[in-house]
Amino acid sequence: MRKISLTLATLAITASALTACGEVQTFKLVTGTMTAAMYDVFRSEDVNLKAKNHAAADFLESRMKGYVGKADPIRILPLVQSDNASMSSPLGRNIPEGIGVRLNELGYHVKLSESLSGQPQTLNGSQDKYSLGGTYLRGKKNVDIHLKVIETASGKLITNFDYQLPLTREIKELSNTETRIFRVQQ
Repeated sequence: MRKISLTLATLAITASALTACGEVQTFKLVTGTMTAAMYDVFRSEDVNLKAKNHAAADFLESRMKGYVGKADPIRILPLVQSDNASMSSPLGRNIPEGIGVRLNELGYHVKLSESLSGQPQTLNGSQDKYSLGGTYLRGKKNVDIHLKVIETASGKLITNFDYQLPLTREIKELSNTETRIFRVQQ
């Protein structure tokens, strides 16, 4: 409790110092960045995917301001494995879906249908102005998550965010890919 009180006091001092200088945009960026750090969301060994998805969305949203308009369509894509881009998993769908839901709550025009299909998607022919996707890589103790928001037409990177999830039993099960059977013709 003392740690949270100290962090809130630091946030209040930072807020008053930044607003006194007239740096409202800097204040928004600092508070967006501090949101995740303030509660140690990404350092905790306890995995609460909803809290982590919301913190990631809040961070991405603070970095998208000024580039992505609230009415601009954002296509949500499933995360794919870093070492096999044709494979995804329930975790690869859960993370962008949770982030998309949070961005929708913040007033952005988010398209979630593709993230629920289970199949990795491409940007070819997309009419959406922006897309949110990325990769994940399962290690021995952690899962590395790399998120990015891209301007679809130009491929320009708008913002990105990297973090790790501890490889708990739940995360391990969610990151298992579905078995696919391929028929090879001779």
